[in-house]
Amino acid sequence: MSDPQLKALICDALESWVNKQPKFGDEHVSASERRGVSRDRLDALTLLKVVRNRATITVETLQDAFAARDRLECHINLTLPLKDRVTLEHTPGQYGPVEYRAAAASVLAHALRYNVIKHDMPPATYKPAKPPMVSKQELRDGLLPGAWVRRYFRREFGSVFQRRWFN
Repeated sequence: MSDPQLKALICDALESWVNKQPKFGDEHVSASERRGVSRDRLDALTLLKVVRNRATITVETLQDAFAARDRLECHINLTLPLKDRVTLEHTPGQYGPVEYRAAAASVLAHALRYNVIKHDMPPATYKPAKPPMVSKQELRDGLLPGAWVRRYFRREFGSVFQRRWFN
């Protein structure tokens, strides 16, 4: 199985994972909590669309993102039938029934952040100033690397989305 096909299977598994119905358990869940869960779903689907369309995001990038985020695990078994080759496993925390969408969005944001740093960030250029603006740090367009990445995602997604997933 080629890398793009496996990436598509992982993205399909994430999409079905995000689209599952939340199990609140309690009928008296606040409206703000329900809105938060819905917002996490929309955020994850937005990130998934971007990740799907970026050819530079590979299966290895996604696997590294799953490894970096400990709430969601991806298991790949190529010997199973096509629809069962990728399974996702969530390790619930305090808010287990409703945090699974945020876990998926976190994995996707991590993969996208790593991809942007690796492929889109310009090479470091040192701009000397009198006195030096930043000691022992090289600047990119006058910004530190973290500020450059935050500005990149603010332009792509907007400031609220950037603060939620790329801060």
